[in-house]
Amino acid sequence: MTQEQIKALFKANKWKQVIHFLEQSATTRSQRRDISMFQSMYDRLRRQEAQGTLTAEQVEAQTNRLGIILIYLIEQAFGEKSAIPEELSEARQNRRNRQFAWLGSAAVLAVLLIFINKSFFPEVDTSFATTFYVYEGSKTQCPDLAPGSKLIIHLEDDAKDIALDEFCKITINGIPSKFRAESIPVGIALQVEGYELVKQDTTYLLDQDAQYIAIQRDGSLGWVYGKVIEKDTAIGLAGVQVEIRLGPESKILETDSLGNFRTYIPTELQRDSYPLVFNRNGTIKSYSYIPNPYDLEGAIVGF
Repeated sequence: MTQEQIKALFKANKWKQVIHFLEQSATTRSQRRDISMFQSMYDRLRRQEAQGTLTAEQVEAQTNRLGIILIYLIEQAFGEKSAIPEELSEARQNRRNRQFAWLGSAAVLAVLLIFINKSFFPEVDTSFATTFYVYEGSKTQCPDLAPGSKLIIHLEDDAKDIALDEFCKITINGIPSKFRAESIPVGIALQVEGYELVKQDTTYLLDQDAQYIAIQRDGSLGWVYGKVIEKDTAIGLAGVQVEIRLGPESKILETDSLGNFRTYIPTELQRDSYPLVFNRNGTIKSYSYIPNPYDLEGAIVGF
């Protein structure tokens, strides 16, 4: 299967099929361990949900955590390099703790921990990578961003200007080792039409775990306005019906005495473009309206 097909299965919540694909395509021992661990966590959550031992809020929270891990496993299966999500780091640590619990001897456990630390987590003074996720609402809710949306990260005098991918994330490679595990102010600028940062000034602890940046709609995509005119004279036409199609719903209004129309779309219905349908005494015209807060005229439609 292609990466696009797997991503489509993930977005459709067909996680069992995604897990089966990952099991078949795993090429390293580490990948197989992570997939096996994820399978166990997913099956345990489904059992607890069926038994009613978890509240709906607990099921949603754990499902969100598993979704972040599954996104990372999909990226690894197709050779993409990204920072390990903190949810997976925690799961790996919990697995190691269970493996060592049977030893029962503090001395033996200490020796093994030292050995594992030196073997698998060597202390090296090199650069590292950090992944930043942009989200709206919950940490697994990737907003519908316009193509070319960017996140700009400032580390002292160095600025990283990177486009967000379809999972609303960027990965910054080559961060100097002096920033590792240091709580430092990170300047963040958002180049995403229709959105703004929830918090403008935030301090991040930079390491190999993922960082999460909350954004919210800024209202600029909510205004729909323009004018309907008589094509030959440019005189405004009053009483023309304007239908704004918002998915399964529509908002209908009429032009005023000068031919103008203007309305605000609620935040939950805002989008990057709006199909408009104009009806003047049975004559229909369609128009694709793209919100632009710097456009003073809006849509100009002639009959």
